[in-house]
Amino acid sequence: MPASTIQYPPDSTGKSVRTYRRGALTTDPHDTYVIVAKDRVTTNELRFATFRTIASAAVNHNLLTIENTTGSAVLLAIQELVMEIQVTAVTAMLVAAEARLFRTTTAPTGGTILTAHPNDTGGPAVPANIVLRGATASDGGVATAITLAAPATNPISSQAVDKIITGVGQWNTDEAPLILTLAPALILRAGQAALVQVNGIIPAHFNYVLRGQIEVFTQP
Repeated sequence: MPASTIQYPPDSTGKSVRTYRRGALTTDPHDTYVIVAKDRVTTNELRFATFRTIASAAVNHNLLTIENTTGSAVLLAIQELVMEIQVTAVTAMLVAAEARLFRTTTAPTGGTILTAHPNDTGGPAVPANIVLRGATASDGGVATAITLAAPATNPISSQAVDKIITGVGQWNTDEAPLILTLAPALILRAGQAALVQVNGIIPAHFNYVLRGQIEVFTQP
């Protein structure tokens, strides 16, 4: 639908517009209330999480892809993306490693297809063009490798994978946020995909879970 305008009729005969008077006097100016709205038509609000993935000795370990495939009629906004790190053995780990987020126009293959869960099950079905892939089909299970090379550029977002200085002590689950809900969403257009990759040779007692929320929408 093209953009259009509404013509207000003369005072006292048209619709009321809510305002806030700046002072107590009737002659004081008024400010119009503004409701912030998105210039989009949302079709799906979705959440997802991967299965727990065991770290890999590969230098580059692909953990998650979020794809809006070629020919898609919708846009995809990644509103939140967080990686949780669990440690399952008392062993020091001092390898330099980063969890990195990239955007690419190359289509990923392989991996395990994940389900994107709607916030409201009464909404429309998730478009087939929205494809999420994880690196394993069960918690701590056999790896199902995602084939996708990271672009030869700096990442969109990056977080250091926490280290274990010694093999003695106690630690909690750590989080590495890549996109937070308070930040602007990362938009994927048709033929684009997001990739989360850990760079570094990490021992198998490190485990990862990726979780996030996405919005599928069109622009009016």
